[in-house]
Amino acid sequence: MSLEKFARKKSFQFQAPLGVLYEKAIEFSNYLIYSRGYSKNTQVSYETDLIDLFNNLPENRANLTLEDTLILGVKNCQIKIWSHLAPSTHQRKITSHRQFFKFLLSQNIISMDISRKIHGPSLKQKIPRFMNVDECWTIYKTAHHSYFQKPQEKKEQQRFYCFLLLYFLGLRVSEALNT
Repeated sequence: MSLEKFARKKSFQFQAPLGVLYEKAIEFSNYLIYSRGYSKNTQVSYETDLIDLFNNLPENRANLTLEDTLILGVKNCQIKIWSHLAPSTHQRKITSHRQFFKFLLSQNIISMDISRKIHGPSLKQKIPRFMNVDECWTIYKTAHHSYFQKPQEKKEQQRFYCFLLLYFLGLRVSEALNT
């Protein structure tokens, strides 16, 4: 079901502020496409995440602020729906909710930034692979040999000194290319 159909169906059941929330969700969906330039697939994923959120808002919200209602909705999603998902998927869904909450804040629907109160699983970061001593020595010998075979060629000089710079400063190739 699309977010627009879902919101139309739910808007009749709820008074403000949830009715306004559904309208803002549709605005947010359009904002993603037209202002942020997101792809249609990303928009659909964000809409699905918002529908999950709306379906998991707490039933008894008489004493809750809108901000608390939304935070509890996300926590319900984390427990009921996302517990079996991979951490990266879980994090993507949280990101979609955070962006929606920032949108609501910019529209003055909520009064504080609740995106910071939502935490997901930590993602494992890959450790970079470093060259061992033998690999460094092989590259050094190749660069050194090439440099002394043709010392007058500027390209050979650049390669040799580039290698020395990377090696002695302990830079990774990606770091050297980005500077």
